[in-house]
Amino acid sequence: MLTIRLPEDIEMQLDFLRVVEHKSKTDVIQAAITEYLERHMSSVSAFELGKDLFGRFASSSSLQNRSTFGRGM
Repeated sequence: MLTIRLPEDIEMQLDFLRVVEHKSKTDVIQAAITEYLERHMSSVSAFELGKDLFGRFASSSSLQNRSTFGRGM
């Protein structure tokens, strides 16, 4: 069991949403927490996203010698 305190404006929005969606407060809050946890628990670090690409492309130091680099050519 969990008890939370919400600011009045958020509770009013929650009440409105639950009426519109024909759901209980518990259903709306459970869905919100589930979505939050899924989004944050499955977050992949920037390293994990790019680890297969590391070392596969030239570094910026090797590009500094190119006279057209950054000029659209």
